[in-house]
Amino acid sequence: MNKRLICVVVLFLACFSSIASSQNVMRETTDKDIDVAISALKSYLWSNQYKDGGWPLSPRYCHSHMLTPGFGTAITIFALLESGESYENNEKMKKAIDVLCRLDLRNDLKCRALRVSALSRTIGVDKKSPYQQILKQDIEWLLKGRGVWGEKGPEKYGDNTCNHFALMALWDASLAGMEIKKNIFLESEKVWTSRQNKDGGWAITGLEKLRSRSTVQMTAAALASMYACRDAASFSSGRYAYEKNIDDGWKFMDSNLTEEELTSHVYTEFSVQQAGMASGDKFIGGLDWYAIIADKLAQPRTSFADYDSTQWGHIVTPAYELIILSRGRLPLTFNKLDYGAGTGWDFHPRDIARFTEYMDTNFERPMRWQIVSLKDNIRTLLDSPIMMISGEDAMNINEAQWKMLVDYSLSGGTLLFVPVKKGVKFLESVKKKLNESFAAVKAESETSNYALRALPSDDPLYSMYKEIPGGDRLMKLSALSDGTRYLAVVCERDIAQSWQRKQILSGKKDYLMGVNFFLYATGMNSLSSRMRPVFVRTSEKPININIQVGWLKHKGNWNTQPFALNYLHDKLVAENSVGLSIEKGLPIDADKFKGKQLLWMTGTKSFQLNGHEILALRKFMKNGGVLFVNAVGGSAEFDESVRAMFEEIFRDDTDVIQSFADLDSPLRTGKMGEYRGPKIEKSQRTYAFRKAVPQTPDPLWVYMDKKNRVMAVYVKYGVHDTMDGHTGYGAISYMPSDSLDIAANVALYSLVYGMSFK
Repeated sequence: MNKRLICVVVLFLACFSSIASSQNVMRETTDKDIDVAISALKSYLWSNQYKDGGWPLSPRYCHSHMLTPGFGTAITIFALLESGESYENNEKMKKAIDVLCRLDLRNDLKCRALRVSALSRTIGVDKKSPYQQILKQDIEWLLKGRGVWGEKGPEKYGDNTCNHFALMALWDASLAGMEIKKNIFLESEKVWTSRQNKDGGWAITGLEKLRSRSTVQMTAAALASMYACRDAASFSSGRYAYEKNIDDGWKFMDSNLTEEELTSHVYTEFSVQQAGMASGDKFIGGLDWYAIIADKLAQPRTSFADYDSTQWGHIVTPAYELIILSRGRLPLTFNKLDYGAGTGWDFHPRDIARFTEYMDTNFERPMRWQIVSLKDNIRTLLDSPIMMISGEDAMNINEAQWKMLVDYSLSGGTLLFVPVKKGVKFLESVKKKLNESFAAVKAESETSNYALRALPSDDPLYSMYKEIPGGDRLMKLSALSDGTRYLAVVCERDIAQSWQRKQILSGKKDYLMGVNFFLYATGMNSLSSRMRPVFVRTSEKPININIQVGWLKHKGNWNTQPFALNYLHDKLVAENSVGLSIEKGLPIDADKFKGKQLLWMTGTKSFQLNGHEILALRKFMKNGGVLFVNAVGGSAEFDESVRAMFEEIFRDDTDVIQSFADLDSPLRTGKMGEYRGPKIEKSQRTYAFRKAVPQTPDPLWVYMDKKNRVMAVYVKYGVHDTMDGHTGYGAISYMPSDSLDIAANVALYSLVYGMSFK
């Protein structure tokens, strides 16, 4: 069965990983690097806009690539729209669209195709738009092609590059709600398959007598086009008629795509990206294509002058680069796990593709999805906050693979198990294995959490977006929690069947259930990009010194988000060459605190310390150590216990000063001796936080001695729980990057101004 699945173009999350794979590229480009690169490209392109609103090409670029002067305007507008530039309330964009619509493109296939894509994104089915008629005329002109287009438009033979441009434009129009008859996609399928070479690849020319060797560039474009045809033709069940053609195309790509080939030409990068996004494949030819391309395109630059010497010139090249960087970072709805042929994982090969299309339409934000495997590492799996795993028979994967799924969930992801058909054996095996796999964590935590339990009818999962009447009886959900969020959810209904068949009305409850799962996994917060903050590989950064940290064990559900401090370690190493040496589950005992500079205390439940423990913490802080306490998810229950704890520790101690950290405190400025942490100003907060506390509160409550040395820092809203990049449903917490910033400054403060406990 084919493992390359269709997806609709659509983050979130960076990750600590202890599991490596020789297939994976180690990402060394940060999310900030991508942001900077995209911003620079947009600024550069806007700065080159002519007074009339366009970006005309010079004759030398037109001649060398058979382009018309209008191509510069068309590709730039399309690129800026892809990067998120708005048409509404943007006079520069409106001026540009106006110029594009006034161009005479009667014999200009590529420009006209790009105009269709651009107008589909801006006006779509808006009948009031003055450009609606132009969009319709362009579509009607393209539809005359019967699957074949050349540089001047519909013709008898054409070439495959033009076919690619025309077909993707019609696909964009279809997704925007324009009425496109299916026959054009059916005819295009036949054209593409008839032009496939014996080696499985495609060449630029479509004429058999003149057909040249297959290329990676054209094969990627062909595969993207085939997937668009497959999706637009609404193929829903059984074996796709051209499955073998697609399989052969992927075999060619897997054999011929190298990193050098991938980054050799901007149109190759563009085509490979389209193929990867259309199929859902995170890896092509064993390469994490976006990570490799992003690493190249996001390198710091001081000038754009070198674009003049590139093959496509100073307008087209940066426009393509902007498209590639922006598209690759579209947030993901779901990961879909490929855990082996014959397992039923792809029984509904286009389920999430069509669900993602539904999300695009209803939430008006481009999204995508992707296929992952247990050959990948945790870092790459966590690109999406939720992973769907399907099957019919018992899920037979080995212990190392189960550990990988457990680590994925403990690192911030949510596992969603959905059966194929009734999938009785699948459900039985999953439920049994989940309880077994989390048993060790449950024992370490000394809590009743980490066990699978049926969810009651009033659980938010049944009503987050819209209430599903009788949802508990229909879906029969059970979930495993760490006390702050669901790590794994088992749904006993085959909701993906309705997605696969595109039964939006008759399968409405199944679609709503999918939306609820998605919103739960994201905490109803705005999705971040595909690549969350990914720090430079720590093995290549020197660690000049380690902060000795003890993560305290207590009765208030201390052991949630077990990899949170690993994320903090990565950040500190990347930014200051400072590491963390962490002792987890440290008893609250003065003898155990020896050598520690920072004690880390988190929880969600009420607790009470005994006299010995109170004295141990007091002695630690009085003798130079720093205590950090955080109410995970903003837990009111834990907050009440913490306040009682501090009152007991500092009872009748008149030398202790309590206040919020001032704006000039090192904890806020980040300036600590030779080290530099982030500046803490107005921190970003989760949806639940903003709803519960409309006014932005001061984040850091501190306890200082009479010399103004901070002995303890308390944050009553969540920090620890979002440091792994996850923003759980209902969490009254700071957003991930801000949580890491707060934690980094506390750690650096303990290094610079504290001392090891003796």
